[in-house]
Amino acid sequence: MECTPNLIFHHGKIYTSDTLCTIAEAVAVKDDKIIAVGSNDSVMTMADSKTETIDLAGRLMIPGLNDSHAHPFMEANQVTAVSFSEARNISDLLDALKTRAKTTKPGEWLLGSMSWHETQLSEGRLPTREELDRACPDNPVSIPRGAHVKVASSRALQIAGIGADTEIPGGVIDRDSSGQPTGILMDAAADRLTAAEPKADASKFGEAMIAVAKKLNSYGVTTSAESGAIGASEETSEYNLKTVMTLCKEKKLPLRLSASFFSTSYEMAKYGVTAFSETQNTDFFKFQGIKVMSDGGVESANLIDPYEVISGVQPYPDYHGIEVWPPSRQDELRRIMELCAGAHLQLQIHIHGDKSAASIIPLLSEQGNKTDIGKLNWTICHLPLSTDEQLETIKRLGICVTVQHQPYLLGENYLRYWGNSRANAMARYRKMVDMGIRMGGGTDMPIDPLNPFCSIEWMVDRKTITGKVLGKEHSITLDEAVRLWTRGSADCEGWGSMIGSIEVGKKADFAVLSQDIFQVPVGEIHNTVAVQTWVDGKCVYRRG
Repeated sequence: MECTPNLIFHHGKIYTSDTLCTIAEAVAVKDDKIIAVGSNDSVMTMADSKTETIDLAGRLMIPGLNDSHAHPFMEANQVTAVSFSEARNISDLLDALKTRAKTTKPGEWLLGSMSWHETQLSEGRLPTREELDRACPDNPVSIPRGAHVKVASSRALQIAGIGADTEIPGGVIDRDSSGQPTGILMDAAADRLTAAEPKADASKFGEAMIAVAKKLNSYGVTTSAESGAIGASEETSEYNLKTVMTLCKEKKLPLRLSASFFSTSYEMAKYGVTAFSETQNTDFFKFQGIKVMSDGGVESANLIDPYEVISGVQPYPDYHGIEVWPPSRQDELRRIMELCAGAHLQLQIHIHGDKSAASIIPLLSEQGNKTDIGKLNWTICHLPLSTDEQLETIKRLGICVTVQHQPYLLGENYLRYWGNSRANAMARYRKMVDMGIRMGGGTDMPIDPLNPFCSIEWMVDRKTITGKVLGKEHSITLDEAVRLWTRGSADCEGWGSMIGSIEVGKKADFAVLSQDIFQVPVGEIHNTVAVQTWVDGKCVYRRG
C-alpha cells in the first residue's frame, strides 16, 4: 500500500508547532516525509508488518530545532583552540595556556577559543598583555572573546604590526595611561591580529564541520544557518562554502544548512554573488546571499548616546562605538542592496546599536520601496535596541529579525558599557511577537553557547549567567520561544513549506528530548538535551 508508513512514533507528547499549537500522540513517516499526525489509535492503524514502531513512552517530541543565526564555520575552525570554558578566574585561563605551551614549539602561536566570557571569571575582566607575556614568554598568544574582541600578547602585537602609534580605522586599540596597547583589540583592530595568525588547515575543515553538526544534533538541532561564511580571504570563504555544499550533496553532514557570504565591501559582495548566485540549492543546502555588518558587539555597537565610562576599561566620555557605513559609505551599501535584490538573494545585516538602526533601517525602507525584500527574506540580525517606528517599518517591509541570547553571557557588559537603562530596554521580543514581526531563534555560536535551550530559557526568564534579570517585561512565553526556534527560523530561511513543524507533507525532522521543557521549572530548561534526533526520516543521533 503506497501510504503505508515505514516508521511510526507513538505514545509521545508531540509538540507540532502548527498554527493551532496542536499536541499529538503519534506521527507516521514514509521515507523522508510525514504522512500522518494524530492520536495513537488513528496513526497505529496505518502500520503493517514492515512498519518500524518507536514507543516514545511519554517523552516530548518537537520539530527539529533550527538555529537561524550561528557561525558553525567559526566553530569548526576553532576545534583545536585552547578552551577556557572551565576557567573561573584569570589564573585558570593562564594555566590552560601554559598547559598547551608545554606541547607547542617556541615561536608557534597559541590560539584560544572564542566560546567564553570574562563574566565567568571571578575578576570579571580580560587578561592583560603582560599576564599573557609572563604565562607564555616563548609564544605569540591570541585569545578571541566572541567575534569582536581579541586579547594579544606582546609578541602577537609585534607580529601584527600593532604598537603605540598604530591607528586602525573601524577598530579600537585599548591603551594604558602611557599610550601603550594593553593587548585588548576590537573589530578592525582584532581583524588585523587575525590576519597575522596562522591559517586553519583547510584540508581538515570538512571533518571538523561534521563534528560540529553532530554536536548540534545532540541538542536536537536539525538545521543551522551559517550567518556569514568567514575565511581568511574571499577564496577561503568560498572554499569553506563549497566544501560544505559537497558534504550536503553527499548527505555526509547530518543537518540542513543555509549559508550567507560575509562581505565588508561592494567588491567582496560581488565576488560572493558571482561565485554562488547560480548555486543549485537542495533540501540540505541553500545559499542565502550576502551578510554585512553595520557596527560591532556590546563593546563597539554604534550608539546614539555615548558609552558609559569604565575606569581602566573604557575611558572615553565621547565613545559611540563603530560605524561601518557612515554617510560617506552609504552609497556603497546601497549598491550591495541593489546587487542582492538584482540577484534575488537575501541580505543579512548585523545591527546592534540604536544609531545603526536609525541609519540602516531607512536604507532598507528605501530599497523596499523598489523591491519586495520580504519575499527575499532580508534579515536584520540581533537588533537589541529599536523604536516603535522602526519596528513598524520592519513589519511593513516583511523583514525578518533573528534573535539570540547574547545577554545571557554578556549581560554584565551590557550593564557596564551601556548603562542600566539601555541594558534593560534591549531585546524587545514581547513587542516584536505581538506585532507579528517575522522572527527566528538562534545562538550566535560560538560567540554564545551553542546549546539552543540556553537561548530558549533566556527568552522566557531574561536571566543572565550571573542571575540578574534584564528587561523582564520584554520576555515571551515558552511556547512562543519554541515556535521562534522551529517555525519562525524556517520562515526566515525560506524553508517554511518544508520544515519547521510536524505536519503532513513536511520533512521528518524531529527531536525527542530528555525532559519535558513545558513541565520543568524555567531555570532548568538549559539542562535539556536530545535523546534522539531525526533528519529526513533517519536517526542521526541517539543518546547512549
